[in-house]
Amino acid sequence: MQIVFLGTSGSWPTPRRNVSAVAVKRGPEVLLFDCGEGTQRQFMLSKLSFMQVSRVFVSHFHGDHFLGLPGMVQSMSMNGREAPLDVYGPRGIERLVGELLALGYFTPGFAVRAKELPPGGEIDGGEYVVRAFEAVHTVPCVSFVLEEKTRPGRFSVDRAEALGVPSGPLYSRLQAAATRCPMRRCSRWPAMRTCSSTMRRQMRPSRRRRIGTGIRPRGRRPNSQRRPGSASLS
Repeated sequence: MQIVFLGTSGSWPTPRRNVSAVAVKRGPEVLLFDCGEGTQRQFMLSKLSFMQVSRVFVSHFHGDHFLGLPGMVQSMSMNGREAPLDVYGPRGIERLVGELLALGYFTPGFAVRAKELPPGGEIDGGEYVVRAFEAVHTVPCVSFVLEEKTRPGRFSVDRAEALGVPSGPLYSRLQAAATRCPMRRCSRWPAMRTCSSTMRRQMRPSRRRRIGTGIRPRGRRPNSQRRPGSASLS
């Protein structure tokens, strides 16, 4: 994940800082949080491309948070964009986006889909979720939380070999990061803890056989180990 602050100034830009816009890059996708005036130019000054923006999240309807949207949409269209663009925001976002795109003699060459995202709502992006929360401001406003879903870690073959894990089915079970252990009857524990008893049985079967011999009922001792004068009640 890469986070780029395209603008951090409030109300109006300064000679060194543009108004609000934060880009989050995840693989080929860019999520844009707020789109103040001049955001497309800030993209050009960075290593990111506004053509990769798939979703725009507008926190509220003060101009320094959304006035960059119509210009960026026009530039996307003139650069041949075909993929749809989703725009989320508080109540009234559908009307706002409709009015912005109706300015002048221009029709986007791709779909711009506006959708209300009220406090408590969320957008599922597959590997991540964006949740909306109510924010305190002079106008209706939401804040956003980007939460990545749990991903399996990278499996280290060298580390597994150093620990004596035999190659084969156990590798895939460890890579899955969660499994079910028949001995402990547990579910979705970390694989190294969950499978410890299973791995011991597979790695040292002879030891298991030795441990399994000579088992006596609990509470009884062999005659040779009984104390003088003791008697068995069983």
